[in-house]
Amino acid sequence: MGYFKLDAVVELKGGLSTAIEKNLDVKIQLLHHPFKQQRAFEFAVHGICRRFDTLKHCCERVYELLPPDLEELPESETVKEATIHIQAFVSNVVGVLDNLAWVWISERELTHQDGRDFLPKEVKLSRDCRDLWRDLPLAFRQQVVEFRPWFEHISDWRDALLHRIPLYIPPFSVRDIDAYNQLEQAGYLALKEGDLEKHGAMSEELEEMKFFAPLIMHSFSENPQPAVFHPNLIADMNTVSDLVSHLLKCIADLQNT
Repeated sequence: MGYFKLDAVVELKGGLSTAIEKNLDVKIQLLHHPFKQQRAFEFAVHGICRRFDTLKHCCERVYELLPPDLEELPESETVKEATIHIQAFVSNVVGVLDNLAWVWISERELTHQDGRDFLPKEVKLSRDCRDLWRDLPLAFRQQVVEFRPWFEHISDWRDALLHRIPLYIPPFSVRDIDAYNQLEQAGYLALKEGDLEKHGAMSEELEEMKFFAPLIMHSFSENPQPAVFHPNLIADMNTVSDLVSHLLKCIADLQNT
């Protein structure tokens, strides 16, 4: 039996298809939008749209490599490849957010209040980038505030990935870790004593205790909070699509006034 129930598997597969369709719709909006500034067009098309393609590819590959209806333990190389795709996904989600900030700055020809241009390290969709934040439409700022826990979560994962501990998918899980550890130690003792038959039997029993859980995390010590990655990928795709679509509408409204 897999990690998810059958109805959840159906919902996840359908949810991924819907998220990809939404992402494509927003991409088409970006490609067809009449940006006034070439730099805004570049960040929208060569920045956000390229990243959308990467997000789609990463999600599809993860669902192919580690499908939500997976029942057996996957091969180690399969888990590693899926991990790399999720790492790329997280990096590009944050990249979309930064590109979106640059789209607004470029289309508005925005500078700091003292006339200085924005530096790359300053640009982000948060109050920390004050002169950008003040210029963003109120409705969009309210949406960012509403999504603040998500922003904090995705930024923490990206920072951990780049600067601390990379994201990691455990190769297997067990329901009773104490029993597993005791059996493992007993197996080591049997091997040490030369009882290969007993060691082999215990090794088989250990394998039977293992199951695959689609969890991902970074540090085991930094308040570890494993996330179930199949629904997370869908939620993240939908969130970036909503944010991009909303700010693009704000730009269109300004152009029409």
